[in-house]
Amino acid sequence: MKSKIGIKDGDIIFIIGDTEKIAQTALGALRCEIARIENLVNPGDYKPVWVTDFPMFEFDEEDQVIILFTSIYPA
Repeated sequence: MKSKIGIKDGDIIFIIGDTEKIAQTALGALRCEIARIENLVNPGDYKPVWVTDFPMFEFDEEDQVIILFTSIYPA
């Protein structure tokens, strides 16, 4: 594995095994926590971003159907 993906001394690899949604959520939380621990984020910074292509649908693992994606944030 080390030679296949080019791991060097000092590198770290995280392997997450679950559904795509859970794995992405876990890795996103890990990314944010590492950034916080390493002081890579300044809470006083304001850096807006313009998202143009939000996902419209998501796969419901429990019911095994594609559903309309609804944000947890009100418009």
